[in-house]
Amino acid sequence: MARRQARGGLRAPLRTDRRAVSGVVAAALGVVLISILLTMVVTFWVPAWGYDNEVEHARDVLGAFGDFKSSVEIRAVQGSTNQTVTSSVPLGVGAVPLFGAETQGQLSYRYLEGDTPRFEARITDSGGSVNLSAAGALRYEIVNRYYDPQTYSYESGAVVLDQREGAAVRLPPAFSISNTTGGVLVSLTLVTLEGEARTLTGVEPRTITSRVTVAHAQEFAWPAGTVLSFEVWTWYPSAWARYFNDTAASAGLPEGASEVTTTGLEAPWRVALILEGVSQLAVTSALVQVQLD
Repeated sequence: MARRQARGGLRAPLRTDRRAVSGVVAAALGVVLISILLTMVVTFWVPAWGYDNEVEHARDVLGAFGDFKSSVEIRAVQGSTNQTVTSSVPLGVGAVPLFGAETQGQLSYRYLEGDTPRFEARITDSGGSVNLSAAGALRYEIVNRYYDPQTYSYESGAVVLDQREGAAVRLPPAFSISNTTGGVLVSLTLVTLEGEARTLTGVEPRTITSRVTVAHAQEFAWPAGTVLSFEVWTWYPSAWARYFNDTAASAGLPEGASEVTTTGLEAPWRVALILEGVSQLAVTSALVQVQLD
């Protein structure tokens, strides 16, 4: 009887395995910690790395445009019309490992933007003895993910940067003004770009091949002085207006000897620097063949 009760009556209590429960809790905590870690990586680490990459890339592009600019100017001044030079431009920014995506850039040369030149410059004097011009622009654009979107434009020796804060001449053209007892002296280089219109898009570095085909130096003098006008038609009027004002101010010209004006209702805008009392002008005109590869 006792044996039957033992079999069909009371049952032994269930025992809980605390080691199994702690293992589940540890696994859940591990998943939570990994999720937090991944969230921190995506939220903070990836943007910081991406920002640094894009800032460094912006410096590299500016350096590439600077190399192209200095190479053209040196050959123009030296009259080296049989030398071909290549300049490398990093088009885009590589992806941040594991989590990021690459950012493509675009490099283009076109003489026209719509129905008008991308850039045009003209220098004239009040007597009509000077009437020189230049045209054409190289442009690089990238829509960054973390840093400001960047647009660089090479315009007759000037490298203009356009971003959210506005446009500015980052590398000035070969243009100088000197105030002397004999009058105002002006020196500049006018660069015209020509070649096949082309647009390159991607991440890998591409090259700009350039050859100075014409380089011609001229000097003009006016014993009594003259009014000299340097005009540009550009998509970045604020950058050129600021550059003209700063250049004239640093030359120490007499009050009223310079004026900067901006006109136009749509791009390209006309920005003009008017100089009075100019006694001498030295100008080098260069025609540069460019090819994008």
